[in-house]
Amino acid sequence: DATNKQKSGVCVQVRVRIEQEATLTRVAFNAQLQLQNDGDTPLTNISVTIYIYEHGDTTKTSKLDLFVIGNPNPVFQGGVTGRGVVPAKSTGTTEWLFMALAEAAPTANVDYDVGGTLNYTIDGVVMSVDLFPDTITVVPSPRLHVKYFWETIVYADDPFTTDVVEPSVPFLLGVSIYNSGAGTAYNLTMTSGEPEIVENEKGLLVKFAIAECRLNDELVPNAMQVNVGDIKPNTTSVIRWYLTSTLQGRFKNFNASFTYDTPLRDARLSIIDSLDIFATTRSVAPLQGDTVPAFLVDKDEDEDSYPDEVFDATGQALPLTVFMRNETEVTTPTGGNGTFFVDLRLTGGVVEHNGYVYVRAVNPMSRSVKLVSVLRNGVPLSSENFWTTYREVRYESRRRRDASTGEEIHERHRRETVVTLSDIHIFDQTNSTNNSYSLTFSGVKPVTAIWPLDIGTSYLYMTWNASGADAYKVEVCLTSSCTFFPLITTNLTVYNITSLAANTTYTVRVFAGLNNTFETDGATDTETTLAIIVTPSPSPSP
Repeated sequence: DATNKQKSGVCVQVRVRIEQEATLTRVAFNAQLQLQNDGDTPLTNISVTIYIYEHGDTTKTSKLDLFVIGNPNPVFQGGVTGRGVVPAKSTGTTEWLFMALAEAAPTANVDYDVGGTLNYTIDGVVMSVDLFPDTITVVPSPRLHVKYFWETIVYADDPFTTDVVEPSVPFLLGVSIYNSGAGTAYNLTMTSGEPEIVENEKGLLVKFAIAECRLNDELVPNAMQVNVGDIKPNTTSVIRWYLTSTLQGRFKNFNASFTYDTPLRDARLSIIDSLDIFATTRSVAPLQGDTVPAFLVDKDEDEDSYPDEVFDATGQALPLTVFMRNETEVTTPTGGNGTFFVDLRLTGGVVEHNGYVYVRAVNPMSRSVKLVSVLRNGVPLSSENFWTTYREVRYESRRRRDASTGEEIHERHRRETVVTLSDIHIFDQTNSTNNSYSLTFSGVKPVTAIWPLDIGTSYLYMTWNASGADAYKVEVCLTSSCTFFPLITTNLTVYNITSLAANTTYTVRVFAGLNNTFETDGATDTETTLAIIVTPSPSPSP
């Protein structure tokens, strides 16, 4: 509730803009008129009238309204509207560039005759000459529907943790280009600029960069320029840029706009029929019958970024059945030695909407353990359709609930609350809630507790609980400054830290490892993975 919660510290907003340019090959026609005056008298009062009619039309009904005709270039002296002049013993040339509107060939090729009438005066005699028509073929135009999909939640460094830099997880900027027209869009290229901060009132130290780009499902070497190629009628191409941020956050207030630029400067020639942008949770594997990725869209833009719809290859929004955290049941992990197993079951709701399902459940594993496979009733899901996320949400509130009664209490002063959200996400197509998902995790669990067995004025004899690890890294720092430095890598679960100062506060942390790979959760500031201890003062002399 925005009225009851405020982010801790200073809430800072920046506005980010990404400029992109789409170029493609279009068909244009060039009409040229050349007048050669070999006489000793100038041609004056030159005017040209162009006509266009459908080839074979005996009534010669004008079709000029189906074309955009540019200004003549170069222009005769005086122009071509009744004041033109070609001096004696000279030649005058002019050209018209023109393009057909989509209505000129809605579904199939159409032939048109392009001709005109030339009027001029020579020695006081008005002359009129019919220009022999030429036949052109107009092909159907592509009609492009462009949809942008921007991932709302950014996972990166948490500015509230000072002892660790959380890794930046690339977030999605996707664009789906669907051609609903009867013509092909030829040689389409998308060029992207780097993300640019255009508004940053408080000077927040945040940077964005493009880390990777994929066309449909192929990695594009140059992320800044994507050669999409041809988009045939009733097909879609999808580009996915993956961007990084130096700080975590949440995007909101999305908007997108475009300008169409052709030599004729006429918006009616635009082949982009629609442009939209959507708050997005994730891109997922192609839906059944599609060949390009689908997108989970958060239409309501709620705080937890629950998706409401899935967009298919044609850009159609299909509804989802959503199972929230409290509608799932997750078993206690089993296994060990780097491999762990969890079962997940849906406990609420009814699957509707053609069986498209989104599931969010509490992740019982630590961040250092990766979700590597998901099976539904023994059938594996695509690796694009499951993932995990971790973030800490900080807010201040004057409201809290009494632990014993559950009643809401209003307090005079705000209390900071930190909510840890560690989630499993699954996208699936199934017509039943009677499904069992079998999840496999791989990695090393962090230590679950760390404490001193003995404390002296110059030493700390430490131990810790761990499971499934074969090595441990021990680090220590002065709590006042807390720049950690490594002490030892050991296969034991005890270590005596020596050469310490008396009456000094130290922080100790331990990372668990397996096969020379170490987890990173030991760096988080929690009671189970960090120990803050004060060495005693020396005993007074007798």
